[in-house]
Amino acid sequence: MQEYLAATCIGPSTLRKQGAPDVIQTARDYLAGLDLGRFARVKTPAQYVGTIDEITLQLVAAFKKLPELTKKAPRWGAARKSINLFMRETCYNHTIRRANNLARLEPWMEIPLDSLVGNTLRSQPGGHVLPKWPGLIGLDAATNAKYQTFARDHVASPGETLPALDMRLWLIATEKVRAKAKRAP
Repeated sequence: MQEYLAATCIGPSTLRKQGAPDVIQTARDYLAGLDLGRFARVKTPAQYVGTIDEITLQLVAAFKKLPELTKKAPRWGAARKSINLFMRETCYNHTIRRANNLARLEPWMEIPLDSLVGNTLRSQPGGHVLPKWPGLIGLDAATNAKYQTFARDHVASPGETLPALDMRLWLIATEKVRAKAKRAP
């Protein structure tokens, strides 16, 4: 089940323009083998972020081992997006959620950032305080933290988790793209 979730949540568009095709398979393989039991020791939001910080660095290291990706190796942003998508999917999967006691982590999870979500956050009231969206390649821990805090404090509805907010913002962004395409000659 975990291997299936890794394969389905890391699709071709997830890591578009992040390097060689092996990047997607590397992310899938890493997440399929991730020990979800390590989250049993997580007791606070800070511990959750610390745990996914460690996992992010491990996935970045796996990307750097790809022979065809020397200078163009995916960076922190690609790894973090992959992990946040995967954690959302594992939390929303009844079997894995129950087996690994992931329900308690959902309020601490991050929004998986990409250009659609990042730019939609910036377009929200007060979003001008966010740094310009750096692209997935330019996303780092400090910029990620600013976007996560803004999403949690300014955009999420009361009781809405960031994984759920991601789906809502994605729908808003894709509707804008569709509306713009309809207006184009």
